[in-house]
Amino acid sequence: ALQAGSYYVPVDQALSNHTEIQRLVLRLPATDAPAEIWPGLQADAEGWRLTLTANPIGELETDADPRAETPQFPISHFRIKRLAEQAVAGASDPKGQIAALTNFVHNYMDYQPSAATNPVLALLDEPVGDCTEFADLFTTLARALGIPARTVFGLAYSDHTEPAFSFHAWNEVLADGDWQAVDPTWNQVLVDATHIPLPSRGATLQLATAGNDLRFAVEQVEYFDR
Repeated sequence: ALQAGSYYVPVDQALSNHTEIQRLVLRLPATDAPAEIWPGLQADAEGWRLTLTANPIGELETDADPRAETPQFPISHFRIKRLAEQAVAGASDPKGQIAALTNFVHNYMDYQPSAATNPVLALLDEPVGDCTEFADLFTTLARALGIPARTVFGLAYSDHTEPAFSFHAWNEVLADGDWQAVDPTWNQVLVDATHIPLPSRGATLQLATAGNDLRFAVEQVEYFDR
């Protein structure tokens, strides 16, 4: 199972107020950077450059229906439907429902990065887990409301003893014809530029097992003008 702390890519400096970063340019000096995993990598004479922006929408390698019920997303279960309606009570438009649902999952779940992996229905009785459980619960509740949604895996910045990007899961949801990235773990309705989506869970595992000695260097940081 994907664990939030199970893999790190160190970065050469801490990113202050990282949830407010609108654009981030990282450099990968490694000559064997996994370009097949990150299509957005650009090569130059000094190595590789990766440009990230807020609201990152990944090119997911899947034809799965973002509205469908699956064993992973039991959207027709009566307890799921009841919880979904409770989560968005008072919000009528899609964007308002997405904001309400993001906040609800963030407050409903108890974040424990070392918790055992649990299916969504188990979270109704024991709402404990890491970012994967947060994201899967969000996907399930959104689909139960008829809102297309999917769970996304990738890397995201986190402050450790050594600053690094680590495994993380968040969501993409369709609102008014456009995909929007949200992060219920961090209660972000607009995901910042320190999120790096990967095209599939398999690509995430491939990155972890590729043996690449990756390290990011910060080249440029731009913050939201708020």
